[in-house]
Amino acid sequence: MFQEIVAGMMARGIPEHIAIGIATRMRAESGLNPGINEIKPVVPGSRGGWGLNQWTGPRRLAFEKFADARGVPYDDMNAQLDFTKWELDNTESGAWKALQGTKTADEAASVYMKKFLRPGVTHADMRREDVPPSKMPGAATGVFPKTNAPEPTWSERAGILGDALMASMQTPAQAPQIMPMQAAPYQPVKRDPLAIYQRLFGSLG
Repeated sequence: MFQEIVAGMMARGIPEHIAIGIATRMRAESGLNPGINEIKPVVPGSRGGWGLNQWTGPRRLAFEKFADARGVPYDDMNAQLDFTKWELDNTESGAWKALQGTKTADEAASVYMKKFLRPGVTHADMRREDVPPSKMPGAATGVFPKTNAPEPTWSERAGILGDALMASMQTPAQAPQIMPMQAAPYQPVKRDPLAIYQRLFGSLG
């Protein structure tokens, strides 16, 4: 899921190091579960946070309207990634500007938490302490974490990004079928030669 989210954000135009930082903080917020609701809401009686970014209050309502307009469930991962990008381009453009000034995934993760997530009450260790992605337990070092497997080729990487991009695109509505016109059988027009002559040259009398 981590790699899928990183690839999905990159397919939406986010640089790799920023995408890694975003996915890392999403993991700290939600465990990368797009269908998770905050177990113990900070505000008693509230619905709490929702999804990858644990949206709360007006931002949660805005996301729900965003998903409703697309006709997708609230736990749809691509809808959440699209809304994250929409916020960065619109209501959270200040956070996006700050993210563009980062050069590493660690910096991006820190900025994403402070400028985009803005947790009011920090109750998780990775949120309370500004721990960079490279120091988190099990943190990824890139879109393709280092393993004993051979390094993927650029064509394989492009394939993963392409799959994420295709998944983010909505299926277009089926075009309505147009029934062929039913033409009436040809009926020759009966014409009166005398009437045509009188019309052209006047009465014969």
